[in-house]
Amino acid sequence: MLCYKMTEKDRRCRGVQLQRGLNVEKAANCAQNGWHAATDPLCCLSYYPNEDKSEFWLCNASGDIDEDGNDEKLSCTELTLLRQLSKFEFVTHAVAYILKNPEKYPQGFSHGSIHIVRGVDPKASGALGDVLAFIRECEGEIAVGVIEIDDKFYYPSVCYTLKEEVTVDA
Repeated sequence: MLCYKMTEKDRRCRGVQLQRGLNVEKAANCAQNGWHAATDPLCCLSYYPNEDKSEFWLCNASGDIDEDGNDEKLSCTELTLLRQLSKFEFVTHAVAYILKNPEKYPQGFSHGSIHIVRGVDPKASGALGDVLAFIRECEGEIAVGVIEIDDKFYYPSVCYTLKEEVTVDA
């Protein structure tokens, strides 16, 4: 099962060093033990609140899997770290999740340096290093865009909306 995990820098999770590839635990219970991850990438931010001091990982959960049923959190006995995601890539995965689960984030999402806006004419601004995602929903069509405030192409404190768009049927 594909899932997401955030860690401290250098793949540390509560003092334990995770390895690239397969990590194994003896038991999986969401409330107590196992390797924790989430099928909703944004859920990870509630456990690692400072995304600028964390790493984002695309993972595969296998073995014994226990799901909490509340916020897409899971615990597993086998967690494979497939690849590290940049913050920009993490946000694109979050947007894909929102498009598949639109009821979960009807107003979008904002946390620290990550801002996802939705609506007929979504607009957002941010600080240097922020990632902004736009989901325009209008007349049965959806358009998506993601930018990073880099002070070269996109500037801090400027309000942005979608310029170029890729449209798919809703």
